[in-house]
Amino acid sequence: MDLENKEIECTAEQGTFTVTREYKVRAGDKDIEGLKETVIVSDQEGKQRTVKYKLGIDEAFQVFKNYDDVLTYFKEHLKKDEKEGNKLNIIAAKNNIGRTMLELAKYDEAIKIFESLIKEASILKNEEWIATASNNLGSAWEAKGIYDKAIEFYQKALSIDEKIFGKDHSKIAIRYNNLGLAWGSKGKYDKAIEYYQKALKIFIKYLGENHPNTKTVKKNIEEVKKKMNRD
Repeated sequence: MDLENKEIECTAEQGTFTVTREYKVRAGDKDIEGLKETVIVSDQEGKQRTVKYKLGIDEAFQVFKNYDDVLTYFKEHLKKDEKEGNKLNIIAAKNNIGRTMLELAKYDEAIKIFESLIKEASILKNEEWIATASNNLGSAWEAKGIYDKAIEFYQKALSIDEKIFGKDHSKIAIRYNNLGLAWGSKGKYDKAIEYYQKALKIFIKYLGENHPNTKTVKKNIEEVKKKMNRD
């Protein structure tokens, strides 16, 4: 059964409740079982709610176990989104394809996708998607080892998100961390630590010391300091 076509209809008389079911997921000619879908429905007025569920890239990999099938899954959903004509859903589907291309080390293809997404999001004047596509384009350039281009697009994503969310937001911390990674790869360790420290401050404030994002940034700082000592 395709999750895209699965809907849950229910009446919430009061408070919040959770619906959990298992599905088969289809990609191409493959049916794969084992995904547990959990949907939390909250409605104080007892209205009927319909919830549609789609896999994100991490969930898709959890189910399919390889990125070739993940890519097939997202391409099939892109066709459906294109038929329905929702432009933001189309951008989201293409973004998932681009991110999957990154995981498959098909960097040039990923770059083309993210560049086109920036143009499409710009036509729609959707700043959040421009920032997301710019960030992912930065990741593609970084994966290719072109760090100046990576920094350019990470910085673009940061600038847009600062206008949307302000400078004190967890998404800004993610952008800082990405810039730290790129500057560190470029061998500019002081600059890398500068961005990591900014990210760490925000993550600790909003997510706490024990959150995985906080721990990741701390580890990144430690690794950069080790490189500085070796050099």
